[in-house]
Amino acid sequence: MQFLIVNEQAFSCQALRTIIMQCRPAATVYTCATTQQAADLLQQHEITAMFLKVKDWNYTSFAEMQAHHRPLLVFISEHNEKGTELLAKDLSLHLKEPYCLTSVNRILLNIEHGLFRAQYHWNFFFIKHNYRFKKIHFPDVQCIEAKTNYITITVPGNQFMIACSLNKIMTLLPQQQFFRVNRHLVLPAEVVQDAHKGRLLYGDREIRLSRRRRREGVIA
Repeated sequence: MQFLIVNEQAFSCQALRTIIMQCRPAATVYTCATTQQAADLLQQHEITAMFLKVKDWNYTSFAEMQAHHRPLLVFISEHNEKGTELLAKDLSLHLKEPYCLTSVNRILLNIEHGLFRAQYHWNFFFIKHNYRFKKIHFPDVQCIEAKTNYITITVPGNQFMIACSLNKIMTLLPQQQFFRVNRHLVLPAEVVQDAHKGRLLYGDREIRLSRRRRREGVIA
């Protein structure tokens, strides 16, 4: 697998390259600063996915890519949301599948639901902790609980506090592996399946599950 990062900032290129290499250690990652260089690299190599962020967009550099028949995922990053939509629409004339990149986890979700879904299954997601990205494996998650203005993610031997909503974190979790037992708590599915008649013992707490939650979790 070969990836291409197009970003004028060398630091951003290196940060994204590190993340990609954590996901796919055997991957080859190319970096460049302009769309013209990107077009040249796409002709020279069998690029699988491209991560694109530059200030001066040069659409004509991608005109030759209309004849590009290989599957290609493109992740577009831009601070201006409206500008991103216009850019994606414009690039769609030249690229097969333009995507909008908003976060590291969005990269993983787009890859999982796009080109590589049949070949690879991600078993982790990233959180930002102490200004660094921390990789969390799904099987390690013991509990996710919502507090007043943050959530806690409990893993063996550690607990992370994240400024995020429970609804947002649920979009990163595989639905078959996790179950939202109430407004404030998410537990692994195997824990919820142990519930008896709508009552779940978790630690020193007894949690009552509503009928709707029980139906969603297929609990008798």
